[in-house]
Amino acid sequence: MENESLSLAQYLGIPRDAALGMPLIYMVGNCEVHIENFKALIEYELCRIRILSKKGIICINGSCLEIIYMDKEEIAVKGKILSVLFE
Repeated sequence: MENESLSLAQYLGIPRDAALGMPLIYMVGNCEVHIENFKALIEYELCRIRILSKKGIICINGSCLEIIYMDKEEIAVKGKILSVLFE
């Protein structure tokens, strides 16, 4: 099913991340991270934020972490980011 979705997406010119529901993660240095295509916020602490995506859990580790934006498809976090891991 995933291959069929990918083939159709390529034919229609739809980006892979959107077609497969993959999380799209981009960072601004080590002070900000944006994640698109997430499902839920699992844990929120000053030193760790865990986010559920279609492909698993994304863990942001650091200090003074703060959610600066969140809607049903995107979340943005700022602070001193030490790592972004997939669990």
